[in-house]
Amino acid sequence: SVLPSAPNHRRAAAPICRAAYLASAPRRTTPGQGRPTVRQMIENDSYTSGDRILMRLGGVAAILAFALGLWQHVTQTIEGQAVETSRPILGNLAYSAQISLMCLVVVGVFITHRRSAKTMGGVAAAVALIGGVLWSGSARAQLAGAVIENSGTVLPVLPDSAVIPTILVTFTPYWLGLLLMAIAALRARVLPRAASVLVLVGVFLALLPVNAPNLFDVYAFGIAWWGIAMLRAASSHGAAARARSGTDQATVTVGGG
Repeated sequence: SVLPSAPNHRRAAAPICRAAYLASAPRRTTPGQGRPTVRQMIENDSYTSGDRILMRLGGVAAILAFALGLWQHVTQTIEGQAVETSRPILGNLAYSAQISLMCLVVVGVFITHRRSAKTMGGVAAAVALIGGVLWSGSARAQLAGAVIENSGTVLPVLPDSAVIPTILVTFTPYWLGLLLMAIAALRARVLPRAASVLVLVGVFLALLPVNAPNLFDVYAFGIAWWGIAMLRAASSHGAAARARSGTDQATVTVGGG
């Protein structure tokens, strides 16, 4: 037979498989020392098919949350009132949806850099996820209140003594979790560093006692950038996995022939 034996053919095909991985992996200019970059993780087959699904869900959720938040803040700027005071149903619906979507973003970010972020990444994701669930519950309650009030029913006003505890229980874990996630992402160096800086700076700006809707752009653009990075990483790894699977199948077919 003029065809090479299966072991020899596998050795010959190995460089092709490696080239397919490296060609499809996103490049980085400043890889972290001692931590695998997305490019290296793809080469080492560190993402499972389930990981890729969660990364895509997180990426799409990040982009949708950005779009909903941007729309909400544009309408608030035009109307001159926040959704908490004017109680529009659509505005509160957008607000509730974007906070709920952030729970998927947290999971996607954790999956993307969990091997590099290690313990801190897990702690940050846990805090952010707990905060996201609590804050989204508060947002849905606010949406329900808006629906009831728009139907003509007057709801009792929350007393001042209950406002601060409510904010501490729901708002604090959410923003603390995002803050820790941004720091973990900067340490892991898997997601774009500029995006992580935007999230980090945006979280601090959002805590300032000023009424400036445009501050939203800093935090939201960082989240959307994370989303795009997650989609690209999942797509690159999926293409690399398919290329490797095709090469291995061709190797088995030719070697068996």
